Amino acid sequence: MVLYTASWALVILSLVFLKKQLCAWLLLILGISFGGLILKNSYILAPSHISNFTSYRPQIVLLKGIVDGYPQTGNRYTSFVLAAEELSLGNKVYGVTGRVLARVYRPETISYGQRIISKGKLSRPYRGSNNRASYRDYLKAQKIYAILRVSSDRPIEYLGMGKADPLKTLAYKIRGVAEGIYFKYLPPTPAGIFTAIILGDRSRLSPYLKRLFMQTGTAHILAVSGLHVGVIVFTLILFLKALGMKRRSCYIIVILCLIFYAILTGARPSVIRATVMAIILLGGFFLKREVNISYSLALAALVILIINPHQLFNLGFKLSFLSLLSIIYIYPRIKGLFLCRYYKFRFVRLIIDTFSVSLSVWLGLGVIIAYYFRIISPVTVLANMVIVPFIAIVISMGIILVLTGILLPLITPLFSATANFTLVLLISIIEFFNQLPFAYFYL
Repeated sequence: MVLYTASWALVILSLVFLKKQLCAWLLLILGISFGGLILKNSYILAPSHISNFTSYRPQIVLLKGIVDGYPQTGNRYTSFVLAAEELSLGNKVYGVTGRVLARVYRPETISYGQRIISKGKLSRPYRGSNNRASYRDYLKAQKIYAILRVSSDRPIEYLGMGKADPLKTLAYKIRGVAEGIYFKYLPPTPAGIFTAIILGDRSRLSPYLKRLFMQTGTAHILAVSGLHVGVIVFTLILFLKALGMKRRSCYIIVILCLIFYAILTGARPSVIRATVMAIILLGGFFLKREVNISYSLALAALVILIINPHQLFNLGFKLSFLSLLSIIYIYPRIKGLFLCRYYKFRFVRLIIDTFSVSLSVWLGLGVIIAYYFRIISPVTVLANMVIVPFIAIVISMGIILVLTGILLPLITPLFSATANFTLVLLISIIEFFNQLPFAYFYL
């Protein structure tokens, strides 16, 4: 009630001081106040919410719900989010709401929008002790408050299709086609890497590869982010211009494709941030207006937090925005230290700029990564100078492979061989940096 009253008071004061600098500060405080209201309201759960029927001690239940997301198949289990509808506990049946992470310990063919009934052990997620990044808080940021574990011998009953978003249905079908192409034309390891880099699904990566990317500080290339979105924007604009389309029409089509791609990859904070900023940038080009990168970043954060305020406490959200803030504010200062008479040469300028960006991000994220993951990777600066430019080629090959697999399947094996080679080279480069002396230190 206090925040609500204060917010209205700030609105009135902002109107009074509309043409003064004080108005900007009042609006900033107003935004924070509204954010506090939204966050506080997000903690209020209905009495029928699934979290009110769960505890840390697993209990056998029969749960009915609709698959709410794209299922992921790992080495040991199939996982998906279930929008709960009905819970049978003991001899009682309850109508419930809320999202549950379901894990079926076997390969299971299941798709978005299916209504199912499954019997398993329901419990609250534990915090976890591997690092300071809480798995429970990670799930909470996705509005998931319970985990249902279904053993390999328990069947799942399918009740047909429930209510599903048509756009999500189309996006997930295309995602399934893309995954099918990767695993049809590539060995399992390269296919798993492509599904991580292009589609944001890291469930098929081996523990060795995950550790390799973490130790060299290149794990960010596995999370769909600004780099991926930038490559897609560049590729789409190039393709549409080659078809003779007008520039402003290109921007509209690219914006629509980016929104679709965000849904395709699960709408993670890094994807939303990159998509919003790309849309603002393209919108500026469309309207022939100059775009302020700091304002764009703030707007992207605002959009994400309006959609889900819990992302404020999500580690991926913090890393995503801190990396860009590091480039905006630290990069120019580091670059200024290296300006010399040779800077006029393009190759020297490229080396200095690449090193400055890589170092600025490492300095900006180093402390938080050391705190949460207990690792310091000095090799990150050098590794990213090589990996980041090269990953643009990998992303392009992954997109081309999917397009040829859909449109020109007869020549797809030729592109798959090239795509496989780029991934083999990528892993070789990362292994090289990982084996350098003092490449990383565990705390």
